[in-house]
Amino acid sequence: MAIAPQPTFLPDHTQLPESDGSFVKNFQEHPQSLLLTSSIRPILDALHPNG
Repeated sequence: MAIAPQPTFLPDHTQLPESDGSFVKNFQEHPQSLLLTSSIRPILDALHPNG
């Protein structure tokens, strides 16, 4: 069984597609959003008590 050759270079951030209309699943997205929401919620509640 032959092993496929590996690419000699990897694209950097300037060579990757910017947007193609598809959703990206990021395993860190949910925990990060919970952390951000829980840390800013008390400040927003103090500034805007009526929501």
